[in-house]
Amino acid sequence: MRVNRGFSLAEVLVSLFLVTVTSFALIKQQWHMGQYLNQTITRNITSWQFDNVAEQVHRQVVGR
Repeated sequence: MRVNRGFSLAEVLVSLFLVTVTSFALIKQQWHMGQYLNQTITRNITSWQFDNVAEQVHRQVVGR
């Protein structure tokens, strides 16, 4: 009777492939979330700046 010990080459390659694909998917998702976060921050800063300018203009108009 033959006793198998360890993993076959096919099992190792399949496992390595699955780990690699999963890692790349997580890295891609993290990159997209970073881009989304940067975009959201930029939009908020722009909105705050616009609000500040609008408030200054309003004060100048009302102050006259």
